[in-house]
Amino acid sequence: MSPLSPAKRWSGTLCGAAAGLAVLVLLSSWSWPAVAAVAVGGPAGDLVESLVKRGAGVKDSGQWLAGAGGLLDRVDSLVGALAVVVVLG
Repeated sequence: MSPLSPAKRWSGTLCGAAAGLAVLVLLSSWSWPAVAAVAVGGPAGDLVESLVKRGAGVKDSGQWLAGAGGLLDRVDSLVGALAVVVVLG
């Protein structure tokens, strides 16, 4: 999908977006800012975090949850989605 993170695939991005949109429907939280946050902000946050880690030359972004990318790797999509909701909301 991107040289920033060669292991990421479009199929994973699309399936993640579909799952997130399904959750929005189930929670009756469907709005255009929420849809954009899930479909665009989440993957963008993940890629930006990968860019930062590659720039720093590290595999994990912290000691918490070492081996799983670090704590930031668990919330990077949420941070990207939050930024989109704040801008559009």
